[in-house]
Amino acid sequence: MDAPTVGDMSATVVAAARDWSELPLAALASVIGKLGALDILMVASLVCHTWLEAAKVPELWRSVLMVNPKINLDALCAMAKVAVDRSAGQLKYFAGEQFVTDELLKYIADRSPALKVVLLVSCERVSNDGFSKLVAKCPQLEELALAFCENVCGRDCTNDELAFVLDSCPHLKDLNLRDCFQLVVDHVLRARFGGIKSMTLPRARGLNP
Repeated sequence: MDAPTVGDMSATVVAAARDWSELPLAALASVIGKLGALDILMVASLVCHTWLEAAKVPELWRSVLMVNPKINLDALCAMAKVAVDRSAGQLKYFAGEQFVTDELLKYIADRSPALKVVLLVSCERVSNDGFSKLVAKCPQLEELALAFCENVCGRDCTNDELAFVLDSCPHLKDLNLRDCFQLVVDHVLRARFGGIKSMTLPRARGLNP
C-alpha cells in the first residue's frame, strides 16, 4: 500500500477542519463555550458563519468575565454590550476590570433581569450614582464585589448608600466592599446584615464582621 502523499494529508486536514463547521449548532456551541468571552468575540465569532451563529447562543453568555489591559477601554465596553445582547436576558454573572462605566452598568441593568453576580475591579469610570442605579434595577443580585473603584468605594460610599444596596438586593449573600473606608460598621448597620453569609468590609473604622 502506497504511503499517503503530502497532498492526501492536506486534504484530510482540510476535511477535518470542515467537519467542525458541520457539527450541530448545540454541539459547536458547547465547544466554543469552553473559551472565555473575549476569545469568543474576537476569535471564534470570526472563523466562519456557522461559528458566528454558534457564538450567539444565549446560554454561552450567562457568565461574562472581561479582563484584558491590552485592549482599549472603549472597545471593551463595546464588546461587553455585544455579550449582554447575546445573552438575551440570561446574563447572571458579570465581571470587569478597568473598562466598566456608568453607562455600561445601565446597559447591563436594563437587559439583565436575572443578574446575580457583579464583580468590578479598578473601574474608575463607575460612580456611586451609576452603581446605585444598577442595584436598584437588579433585585436578584446575590453577590457584589468592588475593589479599587475609587468613585464608588474609598472616599464616597456611606452607611446610607450601603443601606440602599441592602434594601435593593434582598437576596444578597456575598458582599465585598473592603475599600469603602467611609463606612462606619456600627450596631445599626450590622443589624441589617442578617441574610448575608460572606462579607468583607473595611477594618479601619467601627466594628468588624
